[in-house]
Amino acid sequence: MSFASKSGEVHAYLGHNGAGKTTTFRLILGILVPDEGCISVLGVNPAENPEVKAQIGYLPEYDPLYPDLTV
Repeated sequence: MSFASKSGEVHAYLGHNGAGKTTTFRLILGILVPDEGCISVLGVNPAENPEVKAQIGYLPEYDPLYPDLTV
């Protein structure tokens, strides 16, 4: 999979349950490391360069840090 997003653009990422949406974003955020291939965000691997995470905005549906709070 590959895609590009320009500053200010908003995209929807849709799919059935179990299609890999959450896994894809966990890979992009560097939370998971791919078994094969590579992940590049702003030209760097987020798992190897965690400072790139400061350039990414991500709002999950459920926040695992505060189970009593919802969006």
